[in-house]
Amino acid sequence: MPATQIPPDQRCGTWVAPRYFPRPWQGPLSEQWPGEKIPHWYAWWRLHDIQDGTCATCDAPAYAIDHDHRTGLVRGLLCISCNRMESNCGRRVQAGTHPGKPCFQAYWETPPAGPLCWLYGKTTLAHLGRGGPR
Repeated sequence: MPATQIPPDQRCGTWVAPRYFPRPWQGPLSEQWPGEKIPHWYAWWRLHDIQDGTCATCDAPAYAIDHDHRTGLVRGLLCISCNRMESNCGRRVQAGTHPGKPCFQAYWETPPAGPLCWLYGKTTLAHLGRGGPR
């Protein structure tokens, strides 16, 4: 079952962050950033447009740029609560202590930012192009 269908209080944790309402972006964003290094603000707003401003796994407002810590690939925007729960769930899966199928499995397999092939760096995002790893 995808995380979006599991009530937040029944996911891999129960902490729920306060709702965050970002200011609306004014004007269209281009499909790709012209330079090699993508600013965080651009990545956040592009993902905000793709996800209609909501978390990739629940209906709360999106806030955090989520990425795979092993590969560095950006997955999407999550609310603070889901970002924390996803991290805890991932650690339990990796340690072999997670009971049953993880509620974030569908999100991990098909993240909203997957087609963008963005790598999350220490201070910037680097675009790999369409032929990069997925």
